[in-house]
Amino acid sequence: MGKKVLIIGNHPIYYDLTKQFTQRGDIVEYIKDDGGLKALDISSYNEICLLSDAEKPSYESDNEIMGVLERIATDYEPEQNNGKRILCHLLLQSQSLLHIIHLEGFREAIKDKLEVYPFTTDELWSREVALKLDRSPITIQSNKTVHLVIFGMSQAAELVAINATHVAHFPNYNRNHTLRTRITIVDERASEKAMDWIQRYKPLFDNCHYRFINPQRNPAVTKKVSPQYNEREEFVDVEWEFVTSSPYNRLLQQKIGQWAVSPSQLLTIVVVNSDEEKGLNDALHLPNEITENAIPVYVYMQSNKAFKQICQSGKTAKIHPFGMVDEGYDINLPLVQMAKAVNYIYSQCRIMEGHDGIWKMEYAVEIDHDEKERLWSKLPSNKRMSSIYNAMSIGVKMHSVGLKEEEWEKFYDISQEEIEQLAQVEHNRWSVEELILGWRPCNDSEQLEVEANITKKEELKKHKIHYDLRAYSDLRPDASGKPVEIYDRCLSACIPLIAKESKRR
Repeated sequence: MGKKVLIIGNHPIYYDLTKQFTQRGDIVEYIKDDGGLKALDISSYNEICLLSDAEKPSYESDNEIMGVLERIATDYEPEQNNGKRILCHLLLQSQSLLHIIHLEGFREAIKDKLEVYPFTTDELWSREVALKLDRSPITIQSNKTVHLVIFGMSQAAELVAINATHVAHFPNYNRNHTLRTRITIVDERASEKAMDWIQRYKPLFDNCHYRFINPQRNPAVTKKVSPQYNEREEFVDVEWEFVTSSPYNRLLQQKIGQWAVSPSQLLTIVVVNSDEEKGLNDALHLPNEITENAIPVYVYMQSNKAFKQICQSGKTAKIHPFGMVDEGYDINLPLVQMAKAVNYIYSQCRIMEGHDGIWKMEYAVEIDHDEKERLWSKLPSNKRMSSIYNAMSIGVKMHSVGLKEEEWEKFYDISQEEIEQLAQVEHNRWSVEELILGWRPCNDSEQLEVEANITKKEELKKHKIHYDLRAYSDLRPDASGKPVEIYDRCLSACIPLIAKESKRR
């Protein structure tokens, strides 16, 4: 017999969730709000879905559904159910609230009773777009780069950009530091709005290349900014440009046409507009080179029923709707399954000094699933997110060494050369993750302090200053003398093992 599932809340995603649970063989019950909770035995359910009401303002609907979560946690006694915590899928409307939960987690009174996975549909869809940017492999020898062009600077556009920044890291950057992923943001107020983004992600923009462009001016490039610590080797493999323009500017259209035919770019277009009809219209009037070269175009549409009924050919052949509020969530949590494996692999990495004075590593070749779950249950929310960000990059890494997703379940040995390549990619990815989360590298005086006394390294971390935020080739040993890059190598060696967990149910 399947699991017993309870869905609470008024949201159109209810239908898609019910379909998924039913296909899995589960028994689904539904109540519109918490009014019917008193009559239910919560301990009889294996999973609960809490859906914030899409018809109410985000603050009001999220407050209500968080209140339901609190009530369930108060009433449920795991001791009456063999100590089992109930898996809870929590749909929120507010991205800010989701961000806070990712950083701070839930109170112990909730965590001790419920295993909660919060999400927003915008976050889900922005990840889906970001994970499709490398539609052909970018290997160590490739001269291609990913180029993401986003029209609009809304919250959804920012999510697409930041999630792309989390995953679009490739081994060819290690060979040639000019082969950076490029994110181009186009908006009629781009130069003004960019200041908010730059301040919000200040450590990231302090350490990467970005520029402002206004095609109405001559010269068009109005300002270039280089990494703050440009006397050191660069380590951020993503660059940005902010273009102040309408989508129909003649020079911009010409430039997009050139990007579409460029053999050195993997171009992807994302159109995000609060007026969905205008967004679709903008997508339909991109240069002809976009259609002729089958460049994928993603258009933000919270409801795409009408678009689905159109036979996609010609101009609409490569237009993909994203952002729909009634789908996009996978109840099997494949990304979380991989993240659990990432955390397990990291915990099992062992570093030993050999008789020859060379440090060697030992890593898992199989996963103890009970131990994996135990370690995950004790992991703070912010550390969970770090493992999830790593898991998001697994597909891109596998692709860069020539392995397709349908081959993930076949464990194979990655060569030492590939391990080293992917370890550098992982360090670059981790560095960007930390910068996005507000960490910064040491300045010159702080670096000298650590070099004089390695224990200062841990002291600086209390202030979100990380000595290891530097180029992979410039990494230094930790206080025990161990090479810190050994963990990147360990995680890279186990990528096929981690990838297999995405298929686990």
